[in-house]
Amino acid sequence: MTTTTLRLDKLTEHMEAAGMRHRKDLAAAMHMSEAAISRAFNYGKFGRKFIDNLHAVFPDVRREDLFEHAEAVAA
Repeated sequence: MTTTTLRLDKLTEHMEAAGMRHRKDLAAAMHMSEAAISRAFNYGKFGRKFIDNLHAVFPDVRREDLFEHAEAVAA
């Protein structure tokens, strides 16, 4: 199973470059609720819609720059 993690440092850099100072700015640009953005930032909980909408807001940024993928190791 693959785990996908949001790279908050890179996302924050791209937000600042785009003039987004707050998470609510990102939420508006992504057409998502502030609660959904908060869940992604604080708990790493997001789905396909979040990934697709984030890519739509930052179309020139590679997904690999915003997300890390790791294979889960069986115990």
